[in-house]
Amino acid sequence: MASGLLFCRRVQAVPASATRIRRAYLTPPAGPFHVLAAVARPMTGVEYQRFFQPFSHLAERYVLSALGDRVDPDPGILDNVSLLLLPQCGTEPGAPLRSAARPIEMLCKAARLRRIPIVYSVDERFDPDDPDELLSHADAILVTTHELRRSLVRFHKPIYVLPNAVDPFRWSPRPRTSRELRVGWSGSAARIDDLMLLLPAIRKLQRRREFRFVVQGLLDRPLVDCDCEPEPLRDLCRQLSEVEHTHVPRVPTEQFFRVLPQLDLDLGLCPLLDTPADRRRSATRFYEYAVTGTMTIASRVTPYREEVSVTADNDVDGWCEAIERYLCDGTERERELERQRAYVLRERTIQRLKDRWLFALGEIQGIG
Repeated sequence: MASGLLFCRRVQAVPASATRIRRAYLTPPAGPFHVLAAVARPMTGVEYQRFFQPFSHLAERYVLSALGDRVDPDPGILDNVSLLLLPQCGTEPGAPLRSAARPIEMLCKAARLRRIPIVYSVDERFDPDDPDELLSHADAILVTTHELRRSLVRFHKPIYVLPNAVDPFRWSPRPRTSRELRVGWSGSAARIDDLMLLLPAIRKLQRRREFRFVVQGLLDRPLVDCDCEPEPLRDLCRQLSEVEHTHVPRVPTEQFFRVLPQLDLDLGLCPLLDTPADRRRSATRFYEYAVTGTMTIASRVTPYREEVSVTADNDVDGWCEAIERYLCDGTERERELERQRAYVLRERTIQRLKDRWLFALGEIQGIG
């Protein structure tokens, strides 16, 4: 393997339960196999979910290495590689840009000559009406949701649904030491429209209930002077000024495991617009709230209504009613939290889902 690659450390071996997956193969793979991912450090949250987290739990079978920030990678980097993984091209901070696709295309052609299967990993940012050029090189596609899978069927490639997940051992429980009721939201600047859904309800509720509203993310600096920011952010700052709130800036992915629990939220809110693109999203923040000890209330739209036990209509009255009910009844709030946490631990941990990754990757290895 060429020098300079970044390797995930081996965290956990594949358990004996994976033997039922091995029986699905006509010729069981031996491993470990080297997998090259066209990602760099520091990793984004998407790259953690779709590359680094799952492969740290598949270390007995697969060893993941990252392409890093190589602008024009040497095809020799593919020596001993069994799978080439591509993230979709995007425009979010830290994501691969479309202008970087051409060097990766050259790497794809070299992989094709070596009969190395090429796997295209798609997340919720994918626009099926404007696919990036790397999709054409893929032998198979990994997606996060069934809604996303349906939007990709027309490309006539094998598609594997591997849901986003959490590793409970990466998260600490919230401290429960705030001595106040806290309601919060966490997300990126790309989700401003979702946050705006909440603010009229928060403003109305704070007139009759005492609680602190916590906003985490958006920018990597405090929201103290938004005059130089884009209009959507300026509008958000104006509305936040009418709400008693605390802002906690965006942090790198590795720090987020510590920051989210430290918000010490009693209620975590997951508002979401009901659009075709948003229906392709995952309920990842819900999983993170649950394992850290925060009860979730989400919009009554896909994907949340299929997974979250408490949802609200996307209007002022709907959000006010749901938030107030669980804000005022601590016993019911804890009962609902335990129900949500049990679901996530049963259905949405990487430990539960890693056999699905093993099966998908094993099938794809037979494509090259």
